[in-house]
Amino acid sequence: MAQSPVPDRASVLVAGEYFYVMDLPELKTRRLLSSPILKFYLRDMWEKAATPVAAFSTREEAEAWLREQPEPPRQVAILIDGKPYLAAYHHRIQLRTLYPLTAPEAAPT
Repeated sequence: MAQSPVPDRASVLVAGEYFYVMDLPELKTRRLLSSPILKFYLRDMWEKAATPVAAFSTREEAEAWLREQPEPPRQVAILIDGKPYLAAYHHRIQLRTLYPLTAPEAAPT
């Protein structure tokens, strides 16, 4: 938020959620607006779900597996306690993370 000026159409990732940065110079303020883009992407991944590459009993086991990958997968489907997740690697910011794949009816339309 201290960066000046804010890049046009800046997006940030905060705790696994995407936000747009809105600069309001006339009000001398900035806002973070929730971005639905990740939810749409996860919905699409659910619909195109590939065969999971691995299955884990707990999230901790899955996180340990993802951390231990010398060449992390950009995006693969896995199961945690029988539920589908996307294991992803954001290479630009070197972030490995897990996203629950929500059922299409639970995602925004």
